[in-house]
Amino acid sequence: MSEYWMTLIGVCLLGSLLQIISPEGDLKKYVRLVSAFCLILALARPLAQFLGEKGGLSLGDRLEEMWELESVDYEEIYYQNLLSGGEKYAEEKIKSLLLQEFDLNEDDVSVEGRFETKNDIISIEELTLYLHETTLSVDPREMIAYVNETWSCPCTVIYDEYAEK
Repeated sequence: MSEYWMTLIGVCLLGSLLQIISPEGDLKKYVRLVSAFCLILALARPLAQFLGEKGGLSLGDRLEEMWELESVDYEEIYYQNLLSGGEKYAEEKIKSLLLQEFDLNEDDVSVEGRFETKNDIISIEELTLYLHETTLSVDPREMIAYVNETWSCPCTVIYDEYAEK
């Protein structure tokens, strides 16, 4: 503790000496500012040591830890948005091809896909087709066969009169 008091007294004396020998004017203001800043740092040193002992980390480590917690991996967010956009686009494209193949209207079918990413390549794992009441004339086995032949993935057809269109 005596080391702390000696440091405070030393900082105060050095700051006072520099203020005395500095010429009048703008330079004297800056000398006072730097002296006050050094005194504040000397006063805050025990607090920094206390925080370091309390958690086993120094103040610098704590700041670095806080920075890591607040850092955001924007590349990962972009990649995930790109993948989800690609999946949504794929569902829309599959739907448009089904509408064209089976001569259906836009509101007749909804497509939901389950996708998997391997080595940055998106593949279709499974498709679920929700057929609405206006598609009763279409044979679901033909749609399943078309999906299996075109995209080589399992397909489930669900008749749902309350499904979202």
